[in-house]
Amino acid sequence: MRARIWFSSVLALAAGFCLGCSAGREVRVGVAAPLSGPEAKTGRAILNGAQLAADQCNAAGGVRGKRVTIIAVDDKDLPDEAERAATELCGKGVAFVAGHVDSGCSHRAAAVYLVHRVVMISPASTSPALTCAGNPYVFRVCGRDDQQGKVAAVWFVNHLPGHKVVVISDGSNYGCGLAREFKTNLDFLSSGTVTSYETIARGQTDFSALVVKLKAAPPQMIYFGGLETDGAALLRAVRDAGAPCGFMAGDGCFGDEFIEKAGKQAAEGAMATFAHDLSGRPAYREWLPAYKEKFGDAGPFAVYGYTAVQVGLKAYAQAVYPPSSVTLRDALHRLTFDTLFGPLKFDDRGDPNENPYTMWQVVDGKYTEVD
Repeated sequence: MRARIWFSSVLALAAGFCLGCSAGREVRVGVAAPLSGPEAKTGRAILNGAQLAADQCNAAGGVRGKRVTIIAVDDKDLPDEAERAATELCGKGVAFVAGHVDSGCSHRAAAVYLVHRVVMISPASTSPALTCAGNPYVFRVCGRDDQQGKVAAVWFVNHLPGHKVVVISDGSNYGCGLAREFKTNLDFLSSGTVTSYETIARGQTDFSALVVKLKAAPPQMIYFGGLETDGAALLRAVRDAGAPCGFMAGDGCFGDEFIEKAGKQAAEGAMATFAHDLSGRPAYREWLPAYKEKFGDAGPFAVYGYTAVQVGLKAYAQAVYPPSSVTLRDALHRLTFDTLFGPLKFDDRGDPNENPYTMWQVVDGKYTEVD
């Protein structure tokens, strides 16, 4: 596969890699996300948000006189599938890719996009290493794990001083990275607060051995690095065993899906880091009914798919003519984008230049932003 990727890259470079040249009167935008499996609901929301951005662009006349076409691929939340999906999108002549979601998938796919010189704008991958690897075609519209890990640690020290924490990860690129960032920041701010570090497997259903350990030396808080399916199962097992500890996690456990899977009673009081509440922003209040009319409930991640495509299309429209992967990349760095989150400017690495995270807590069965 590596040899085939390299050969196709040589052909692309020889042709000058002019974006859209092979697509006639359309601009093809790839969307890579988990469209099947446990994370399909998040992936579908991101795809729907991306589709809405394309539809609105087309209703306004398209971009540079061309119609925007979304090409969706299912990476199944698996790195091997992400590499395959990235190769497929590159072969279809996409102008850029809004993807991937899981950090492990994005790391694997980014290597393919680098070879093909295709811009990747991740809606939800938070691993710091993704944009620190030196790949000039990688961007993201979300924050990073070192940011949300620090926000969680600072909140914990300020509000629960002296409390003991067990840190648990799901063993994935995302989960380990987030758990490590929280632990590193908490160790710096309050040495001795973290009593142990544990690892579970994605899809694990038997937590009996871990629960025994937690009950023998109960912490006052569990910090979990992982996604909502496993976080909800872990929290439910802890609550069923009568362990009184609190629960804190990152953006992978944010939203109604986590609460539904854990059960409202078990989820009550759980905390997670996520972006600031958008409900008071006029642009978001205008966007939400348009999304609901086409797709129903937006959930927390549709806005990220929308934003990834929105900024990519604006950069395409403003890129030096003829648009290429290089001029698109340069436009993404040059421009400031008016998004549903507010003004967005990318730094030299391809990250948003502001920390987007705040703390949320489940109150009466709903996540609520807290001070």
